[in-house]
Amino acid sequence: MIASITTASVKADDVMRCFIAWLQKIGGCKCFHISILRKVFCSVGSSLCYLIGKLRAAGCVVWSKVWNSFWMPKKFRRILRIAAVSAVVALLFYLLPFWVLVAPILAWLVFGIIDVARNDMGGEAPVVKRYFFGNGILTWLLSPFNLLMDLLSKRTGRVLVIEDLPEDMRGEVEVMLDAVRREKENIIERIQQKNSGNERLMLMYKWYDQTVDASIPELSRPYRYIKTIGVSTFQPKVGTKYHYGPLRITYRLLYNLSPVESDDVYIDVGRTRNIWRDSPCFIFDDTLMHRSVNDSSEMRYCMFVDLMRPSPVLGLTTAILHSLGMLLKSLNRLFYKNWEFI
Repeated sequence: MIASITTASVKADDVMRCFIAWLQKIGGCKCFHISILRKVFCSVGSSLCYLIGKLRAAGCVVWSKVWNSFWMPKKFRRILRIAAVSAVVALLFYLLPFWVLVAPILAWLVFGIIDVARNDMGGEAPVVKRYFFGNGILTWLLSPFNLLMDLLSKRTGRVLVIEDLPEDMRGEVEVMLDAVRREKENIIERIQQKNSGNERLMLMYKWYDQTVDASIPELSRPYRYIKTIGVSTFQPKVGTKYHYGPLRITYRLLYNLSPVESDDVYIDVGRTRNIWRDSPCFIFDDTLMHRSVNDSSEMRYCMFVDLMRPSPVLGLTTAILHSLGMLLKSLNRLFYKNWEFI
């Protein structure tokens, strides 16, 4: 997508040159260069295209049917989308005062730089590229909110162990994990019975404080910190690409139910690699770039748990979580569109 947007931007250079004099006049300086504008258009355009694509994937069925009813090559439809977004952005630049558009872009760029700097740099993961031009765009757009959550939360590490959690949170986690260890054979059997062969499966018990499955009381009871409980399953030779979670209001806890005796089943968060055989419980901030990999020949079963971040104003952050409940459900449906929920 980014390559296509860049190509479209290059083709639109003549259009940009037509109003660059206007930009110089409104901005009051002569330092604007078309390459700078191209970067701005690429960033904004790719963000809009990414969100449009996600909205369509989330269930914009009517729009999808109307759009696809006109027969045309897929590549041509993509070019039309890019052209439409570019036209809207160009029109906004033409109609609105220069700083009305540039100031928010610069502010979001600063927020994004602060936010992405939390990641480990220098590893094999394309941290900056994916954050600003790939699947981290939504995390970038939500960076002001995520930075606010940092201010409202206690300072902790980006990767944690259970001992790092406050005592009352640790107590909840232990109750939940005790039930999981007791019921793990039943949980795995249930997943195997419903296994349709999809590469990734998700069995949910609690979804943002809403009970989905009450078959195990300890997984459906109310908790102060635990807000989501599920089981994430990967088929053999399946993994995710490097990606970012959208919101930093919770931590992600993963607990491997049946660790495989292999170095090829692991999760990477930045330059930290956790091999499930060596450490079956892993807690991390999922707005950092990460990926999960199962390169073994066996299934991988992990408890999938969201914990409220420790905060001196936990009541406020929990109220924010509840108020964003529907949005969070929609966002996660977008992020987990390649998963089968069972």
